[in-house]
Amino acid sequence: MRDGRTSGLRSLGSRKILRIGALACAVLFSGVGSAESDPSGTYVFISQSRSVTKLPVVKDYVALTRSVAVVELRSDGKRLIGSGPLCSVELAGSSSMVRMELPAAFQRSLPPVRIDATLKKQGSSVRFEQAPQTVVVGARLRDPIREKLPESADDARVVDQDRDGRPGVTVRVHGIVSGEVFVVQRSTSQLRGVQDEKGFSGQVIFQNEQSVLGATSPFLKGNRASEPTREGSWFRLERLQKGQKCDAAQARARTIFSAE
Repeated sequence: MRDGRTSGLRSLGSRKILRIGALACAVLFSGVGSAESDPSGTYVFISQSRSVTKLPVVKDYVALTRSVAVVELRSDGKRLIGSGPLCSVELAGSSSMVRMELPAAFQRSLPPVRIDATLKKQGSSVRFEQAPQTVVVGARLRDPIREKLPESADDARVVDQDRDGRPGVTVRVHGIVSGEVFVVQRSTSQLRGVQDEKGFSGQVIFQNEQSVLGATSPFLKGNRASEPTREGSWFRLERLQKGQKCDAAQARARTIFSAE
């Protein structure tokens, strides 16, 4: 009997140990699994858009628009949605003869960055797709996507969005010709990418349209079309620690841009 009781106690003890071990493993791995499967959280959004413009002196001027934002995102497993403040927008060009700048007032007038993407499982990867978003600056249009942009500062749709006393928004130009240009702009961008170990990354597909309302120099008044390129146009969404702000986001962005 003693051997039977001992054997039974050992069996009960073994089963108890196994149950405890299984429970511990379940708690441990469920925590890891939920952290990996739930993409909700704080992210730095870094994007670069590349376009080519034909100028009179600089024939093919390559312009890079680089944006940095901090966004708070939530997910239901099928979509990733959220928004956050724009930290900075910088313009870089291929020639030292021409440099364009977006003044601080222009940047402050821009809307927050909004993410609304679908997440689709595809084999061993997760696809990230955001439908085209259109932003118009310097004018109020009833139909932001199809309506023709104003061509004159006297157009009632034009607004002084950056509140600098000039129509539309102001862009500064430095170089062989320097001055300020007053414009209305429409940009449409779409994001396509995949999930990676840091968050999401992929391609920016975009279109830009601009109408020049005036300028401080006659040499800057012409409308010049720019051609977007998929090559060199990309985005990254990388996780930040909760509570981190633009300082941390811009530090990360500088590292990425310097590697380009």
